[in-house]
Amino acid sequence: MNNENENNEININDRIEKGKFYFVNEKYEFAIREFKEVLKVNKNLPDVFYNLGISYESSNDFDKAKENYLKALELDPEHKMAKDHLDRMLDK
Repeated sequence: MNNENENNEININDRIEKGKFYFVNEKYEFAIREFKEVLKVNKNLPDVFYNLGISYESSNDFDKAKENYLKALELDPEHKMAKDHLDRMLDK
């Protein structure tokens, strides 16, 4: 069982890195897909919700961006980047 957990951790980390790579290269739909796959395994990762938020925001899907920033803040109320992005969106 421990080996399975290690494999899940590696897979999660690989998918997060792929998602970040896609985001940096402006392939937002691919980034979103990777981050969503991570959340199928572990829904308690505020940074992944934040990354989803910025991916949606960059895709001009502001409702989904806000939803993901809020989820990141629900898991980590001190998540500064999610807070900053959400505040900036609400000021518009």
